[in-house]
Amino acid sequence: MATVGSLYYSGVIPHGDAPMALGLTALTVFYDAVIVVCRTWQSTRAAYGVEMDHPAQQNKAA
Repeated sequence: MATVGSLYYSGVIPHGDAPMALGLTALTVFYDAVIVVCRTWQSTRAAYGVEMDHPAQQNKAA
């Protein structure tokens, strides 16, 4: 976000493109945050010994 802001105020990014650049940056930050939450959730489930239910594991018994 700081990079986009500095590029905007220095005139590198045209003012008309600033909403798109900020939106894409926000989308990337949101995507990275979702990955962190999912990995944390998965690791805490594994640390407590909770089995992950995957369809591939259920078919092994057949």
